[in-house]
Amino acid sequence: GMTHLNDALRRFDGQRRVWTAGLERTLLGWLASRSALPPSSQAPRRILVIRSTNRIGNNLFLLPFLHQLHRAHPHAELELVCSPTALLPFLADLPLRHIHQIRLQGRHLPGALSALSRLRRQHYDRVYVPFASSTDHFIAAWVQAREKCGFDDGHGDLIFPRPRAADSECHYAHQPLQLLGIPGNPADPIPLGSLLQGPSPALSALRRAHPGRPLIGFFTGARKGKGLSQPQWQRLLGDLRRHSPDALLIQLADPAAPEHLLGDVHVSLGNMGELARFTGGLSLFVSADTGPLHLAAASGVPCLGLFTQTDPARYGCLGAQHLNLVIEDRNAIPLDQQWLTEALASAPHRVTMSVSPTRYLPAPRPALIPL
Repeated sequence: GMTHLNDALRRFDGQRRVWTAGLERTLLGWLASRSALPPSSQAPRRILVIRSTNRIGNNLFLLPFLHQLHRAHPHAELELVCSPTALLPFLADLPLRHIHQIRLQGRHLPGALSALSRLRRQHYDRVYVPFASSTDHFIAAWVQAREKCGFDDGHGDLIFPRPRAADSECHYAHQPLQLLGIPGNPADPIPLGSLLQGPSPALSALRRAHPGRPLIGFFTGARKGKGLSQPQWQRLLGDLRRHSPDALLIQLADPAAPEHLLGDVHVSLGNMGELARFTGGLSLFVSADTGPLHLAAASGVPCLGLFTQTDPARYGCLGAQHLNLVIEDRNAIPLDQQWLTEALASAPHRVTMSVSPTRYLPAPRPALIPL
């Protein structure tokens, strides 16, 4: 009886997915057909970018596209739809006219619906959806625009007149650049701009307390089984200590999953800007494939990225000074002694360079459209 019931439920669930996929296509097609404005041969003056994720790494991977879009259309008014996230400080250097914060979930839903209503009353020359997602495709179908640009997966063929086939061989952060016809360079770090300027009190305090010692930061948090167990971290940290006996091992706190202290000191930082300024002055940073790893890599510190499941060609640290290590056995992680020596030796010369000059004049702070 139970086997038959389970089989029936599985069949029903499979059918339900077919029905909902069909409904989703019908709804998207209907919305898209009612939001198309007459095309224009003029250069776009109002551009909207839609990316409503709330993951740190995904937000960071949007930055190369936003900076290149501004370069490609320096006189256009740029607006962004994003989730209410930690991304906002990274946008300070971009001349964004409006940031529409939309999250179609739970308590955010009423505010999101009113933001969608305001968006519907706007007219855009061009809309970009840099990464395919069902939420972003729904918003793109809803918004009125002369031209919409995106990829062909996730029913994108219904929304974009000339959808692009995404090149899954390139780095994930460079995939959206295909919409602009620009190749990405893995040696270019993700641009954080003026967010890196200013002191890190936490780093200054550690330097005063431990003068002359190399500062090695590490982060043990990781989603979806991408990380190491506590004994595996202890083994790796022991190997790092043997390589650099005078190093101070600094564990960055994971507010989502507090762990036992594995390093010499434990540091908790209040926001993404503080984290970037802190990691930018370290000698080395070690982490599995997480948002903090990519933020540290963008801050300028040499990073040892531990890739247990994901492909570094697709999700590795961007920048020339990092080592993206593919790990087959988490209990026997091979350390590249020569790379470690060179990375730690370069640190004192790098500290003054960790603040990269911003590429644009600081723009007025964008008007936040609240939820």
